[in-house]
Amino acid sequence: MSNRVTMRDLNADDEAREKRINIDLAEVDNIVFDGIDHNDHPDYCDVYICSADYNGVPIDQEQLDELNEDREFVYDNLMRYLY
Repeated sequence: MSNRVTMRDLNADDEAREKRINIDLAEVDNIVFDGIDHNDHPDYCDVYICSADYNGVPIDQEQLDELNEDREFVYDNLMRYLY
């Protein structure tokens, strides 16, 4: 798993354009999850991060969306949160 996520933006032509905003995943903390359904154990496929901090600053919705695309990051942190 990579320790960095590159934020992406879509222009009017729907072509991916990198914004060069790198997040060091090790600096993400105070993660709050939503969508936890224990009947979906062990997959927890509906879980998502609804808020988190980066270097002590709340992450905006666009950054949350990018973090939630990294399902391995979400799942690993959910396991730490639950157990």
